[in-house]
Order: sequence, then structure tokens, then C-alpha cells
Amino acid sequence: MSQSEDTKTSNITLTYMSQSEDTKTSTHQTVLAEVADALKASPEAVKSRVKSVLVEREVAKRVDLLDKGLAKLREAKGEVNKIRPPVSFTADGTKVEGTFSKADFETLKKAKEKVSKLEGALEKAFAGEEFDKLAGLVGGKEVAAESE
Repeated sequence: MSQSEDTKTSNITLTYMSQSEDTKTSTHQTVLAEVADALKASPEAVKSRVKSVLVEREVAKRVDLLDKGLAKLREAKGEVNKIRPPVSFTADGTKVEGTFSKADFETLKKAKEKVSKLEGALEKAFAGEEFDKLAGLVGGKEVAAESE
């Protein structure tokens, strides 16, 4: 048999096989056909999944940022509580509240401002209004007073 006769014979055989398979469809072929049909209509499903993935990623990022912001606020409040004026006693042992030195007063003032900024940024972030300010504070970058 020549090469072209071989090709004709194999084409006839394949045609016959595919015709006989069409009448008797197997489960895997049905599933593959259904998959192909589903993929034809998949652009909307793909878009929906991509949207879901991106939203979940952003939500996770925001949750992490809020968690870090709350931890930073706890730290800042702890710093404020540590700053106290020295306690003095009179000659008869009576306790006298001390006064702050200028440097201690400035340290306390800055610590309270930090708490205030964090509380404000957290409120805005929990309201879904702004996350950039909180990200700056959590990242250690002070936010300029004019952006408040």
C-alpha cells in the first residue's frame, strides 16, 4: 500500500470510530464536552472570581493594618502612662506631687499627640474612609499636621 492509501484507510477508520463513538458516548466525553461548554461561558465567572480574590486580598490587608494600628495604640497609651512627674516628700513624710520638667512635659505632650493621631486614623479606617494615614502611622511615618 502506498502512503496516500494508508492515509485514506486511517481516515476512514477514524471516521468510522468517531461515528460509532457518537452513538455510544462515554461519561468522560460527556464531562469534557460540558467542561468545554462551561468554559465558553466562563468570562463572567472568571471576572467574578478575580474580583472576589482582589477584594479578599484588600480586606486581608486592611484587617492586618487595623490590627497593627490597635497594637500601636496600645503601645502609645502605655508610653503616656509611663510619663509621670517625680514624687517628693516633705520633712514629715507627706507625699507631694511633683511637677514636670520642660523636657518631660514635651515628651508627654508628644506621646498624647501620637495617641490622638492614632485614635483619629483608626476611627477613619474603621469607617472605611481612609487607610493611608493609618498606614503611615503604623509604618512609623508621622503624618503632617496639615493632612489632618
